[in-house]
Amino acid sequence: MAYNRYIILVIDSDSDPIYETGRELWRLNAARHGARLFFLRARPDVPDDTVYLDGDVIYSSWVEEMHPRINDKTHKAIQYCLENVADFDYILRTNLSSFYRLDLLANFLESAPKEAFYAGPLTHLAVDIEEGGKYELDYISGSGIVMSKDLIPILLGKKPEIPTYHVDDIWIGVALLFLPRHDIPRCDLTDIRDIDFGSTRQVVARLEEAAQQGIFHFRIKNAGKHPRYVLDSLVFSLVMQRFLP
Repeated sequence: MAYNRYIILVIDSDSDPIYETGRELWRLNAARHGARLFFLRARPDVPDDTVYLDGDVIYSSWVEEMHPRINDKTHKAIQYCLENVADFDYILRTNLSSFYRLDLLANFLESAPKEAFYAGPLTHLAVDIEEGGKYELDYISGSGIVMSKDLIPILLGKKPEIPTYHVDDIWIGVALLFLPRHDIPRCDLTDIRDIDFGSTRQVVARLEEAAQQGIFHFRIKNAGKHPRYVLDSLVFSLVMQRFLP
């Protein structure tokens, strides 16, 4: 049986029509590989400092500003998993614009360190600090943060110390400054501008190259001659044909 001691947490909302496609693809992918999956959504009728579980959705309270809302979703979801979900070694916090080859992810995690492990697409940013000035931060992109279970209590304890205007991937990076970052390569399908034959051929070639390289994380977010929904629908369909036939 494939390694499945990990939990997938997907930041979710209805802010773009393509997210319904991403949601369906995540459910199909997780079911195909026996992975545990939760979508993180917010709703105004959920009281503060609590969560509401409905099927595979973890609902938290509504926060008006986007970055604090994403922070709150992640914070409450990892706490929920720590307190209520048994037998896991890792969390993958990702989003609806990402696709993973879960068979390769499982192989990767089975041999990864079970403690003090913080991994994903490495990103660099000059981060504002409250006292003024910038801090040069290397952190893992919110498109796919892999962290071992033992880091959850550390994040929960340090969350009040991190400014709320930082989105969750940054506050996680700040909270885990004492840890090395492990880069996981990502295939970015983010520059598709049309739905013609040339664009299709470009995506197919990149998927084949990524497959040969063993890359298992794909980011899909495009803008061009057509609305994002049209462009991303093309890419998602090609990803499904290649990896979820």
